[in-house]
Amino acid sequence: MIGGGDTAMDCLRAALRYGGRQALCVYRRDQADMPCSRHEFENAVEEGARFIFRAAPVAVLGGEHGRATGLRLVRTELGPAEATGRRQDMPVSGSEFELETDWVVPALGFDPLPCPHTGGFSDLEVNERGGVIVDANQMTSVPAVFAGGDLVRGPSEVLHIVRDARNAAAGICAYLAARAK
Repeated sequence: MIGGGDTAMDCLRAALRYGGRQALCVYRRDQADMPCSRHEFENAVEEGARFIFRAAPVAVLGGEHGRATGLRLVRTELGPAEATGRRQDMPVSGSEFELETDWVVPALGFDPLPCPHTGGFSDLEVNERGGVIVDANQMTSVPAVFAGGDLVRGPSEVLHIVRDARNAAAGICAYLAARAK
């Protein structure tokens, strides 16, 4: 796995549960800088995941039929702080190395796609970070349109997304029942 968030931890654990001989995570910073929750990291370690810290991918190496055979990595170190105060990770010159692998899974962070504001969605209200605003029943500012999960909250845990889905289902039932009267 490439990445250090909860998605990477989920991928590591799934790989081991589905019979992978080993699952290795490459992260460009130290363990303390990983964005994943501590319990997700600890659970991955308990299940047998291994980690290479302060390394970043340079290239995926391939063999016959485009199948991954390895990963070329470079060691990283922390450089000067960015405007946000967070220190940059910088490649260490001459530190490239290769890692043999059968699979490469990029489990990296993401920037969610903005909600489309065209057609029937042009009236959707969003907050300052672009998340769709919903009421207690998960209904948006457009009647009969419900939303939840990352579209509303931003990146969040599955538990919150499932809760949103249940609230939306109850909200949809209530909305339809009210319209049927």
